[in-house]
Amino acid sequence: AQGGCVYERARVLDVDGLDGSQRDRSGPVRIRLAQGQVLADQVVLATAGFAPTLGLLRGRLLPVQLQAIVSEPIEPARLRALGWD
Repeated sequence: AQGGCVYERARVLDVDGLDGSQRDRSGPVRIRLAQGQVLADQVVLATAGFAPTLGLLRGRLLPVQLQAIVSEPIEPARLRALGWD
């Protein structure tokens, strides 16, 4: 198993290659932070809904929200009363 590091509240200023330029794929990704830089073989961008406001992956990212609700089976009479028949 391999581990990784999580840098919470680290303000990212730039990530090599996300501006459309081609970085050297044989080397690590360079992430420039307000406090310095991080080099990594793989990067997880966990921005929640903020990626568009950061300008990351502009035009290449589509936020998706999925919700599922499950209930007990509803009796046909109740469905008719709700107008869901």
